[in-house]
Amino acid sequence: MLRLSPFTMADADRLISWFENEESLLQFAGPIFTYPLTREQIAAHLTKPDRLFYKVIDEDSALVIGHGEIAKVPGEPPKLTCLIIGNKQFRGRGLGKELTRRLTAIAFDEMQADAVQLYVYEWNRNAFELYRSLGFVINPGKSITTEVNGKSWVAINMIGRGSVFGGSM
Repeated sequence: MLRLSPFTMADADRLISWFENEESLLQFAGPIFTYPLTREQIAAHLTKPDRLFYKVIDEDSALVIGHGEIAKVPGEPPKLTCLIIGNKQFRGRGLGKELTRRLTAIAFDEMQADAVQLYVYEWNRNAFELYRSLGFVINPGKSITTEVNGKSWVAINMIGRGSVFGGSM
């Protein structure tokens, strides 16, 4: 089981340690940050009033194992972003799915959203299938292309509606 707690600057060094290169930072955070991630970037990011920041805690071990955010987007559904199970020992256990469910529930229940959105890189089939299994569908015509090391990465927008999830999760 996971527990979400507010992310603070005391968590910054751990978050930084999870990104080994530009590709890993871009994969999990999108173009929000630049590599190498720094405490200064995180401090500036934490001042954004349109975001809810969480650290992810494994309740059995009491270890902080991940991070997730919800961004309020004017005129659009809230966006799940910076989703990562950073502690590699905890990957492959379905915790990314649980994290996505919990953040979605916050958006539906606390933010009264009727839908949530997220972006996933088209090459990241595991993440795409995880989101699809939760009821997210591709939002046609809405994508972002980012250049990384001479390659174009296309991020597909996916949307999950409260009616599919039954409101809260």
